[in-house]
Amino acid sequence: MRLTNGRIGLLVALPLCLQFVPNSFADNISLWKVDGDGDRVNYKEHGPFDGWKPVNCADNRVLWHHEDGRISLWKVDEEGKQVSFKEHGPFEDWKPLNYADGRILFRNKEGAISLWKVDGDGNQVNYKEHGPIEGWTPVNCANNRVLWRHEDGRISLWKVDDEGKQVSFKEHGPFEGWQVINYADGRILWRNKEGAISLWKVDEEGNQVNYKEHGPFEGWTPVNCANNRVLWRHEDGRASLWKVDEEGNQVSYKEHGPFEDWKPIHFADNRLLWRSR
Repeated sequence: MRLTNGRIGLLVALPLCLQFVPNSFADNISLWKVDGDGDRVNYKEHGPFDGWKPVNCADNRVLWHHEDGRISLWKVDEEGKQVSFKEHGPFEDWKPLNYADGRILFRNKEGAISLWKVDGDGNQVNYKEHGPIEGWTPVNCANNRVLWRHEDGRISLWKVDDEGKQVSFKEHGPFEGWQVINYADGRILWRNKEGAISLWKVDEEGNQVNYKEHGPFEGWTPVNCANNRVLWRHEDGRASLWKVDEEGNQVSYKEHGPFEDWKPIHFADNRLLWRSR
């Protein structure tokens, strides 16, 4: 997927009410900064923006996807204010899966991926396409890794170089009743059909070092893992952010909400991203 066009700009945000108030429109976001204990330090609301949906947050960035196929990668400051953005596309039949660690992962309708490397301003530095690979679906990218899920329940964790070329991979599974959720920061998060999780620690080659199972917990669904944290979402709208140790044991947690019409959709790098429902 070659870069076809891009726009960069600055947006001056209007003052927002400091109270966390639900908005009746869909696709607003609230971007929280949290401390090491999961307490909210500050937050900033944005939107709604016609046709745009938030994808994820990482590294003081927010990735958006437009219904026409464009993407927009925001850079935000410590208070969550947008300081710049970069748009790319539209790219017919391609969809962004996530942004992390200077990479954007796309998937097309045939199941191929395009792995972009971007600079600090969101400009495309290089890209590499892979696949499609029969039976395999990309899940996410992080830390120069790409996680794949097979229809039979296996996973494959790729290591890629700076150009996005695959240099090694490690397969695991299948494990009956389990489905992988994401990879980040040396962890793989799994969920089973009852709602329990298995949190793996893996080494540089993708080998399992240890794992810990938790749950299930009535009403709670795991969202993602990152930075030795696990984000959970309750059916009533609450969020619970766990801190875990090197063995995956829960050492503390912090709950927030519920906030009417809002749901947590991603945690990474001390940011908690909410989307209005």
